Amino acid sequence: MGANTEQYAGYLFAYFKGERYVDGEQIYFALSEGNNALAWRN
Repeated sequence: MGANTEQYAGYLFAYFKGERYVDGEQIYFALSEGNNALAWRN
């Protein structure tokens, strides 16, 4: 076993917004709060 045995868990969510603007559609990413798929932060 290594010194760091922490398990990483979570979700990455990619979404688009801004298609009505001059600079076009933008891609954004959000990360879940741990392994909770209902709590997100952008």
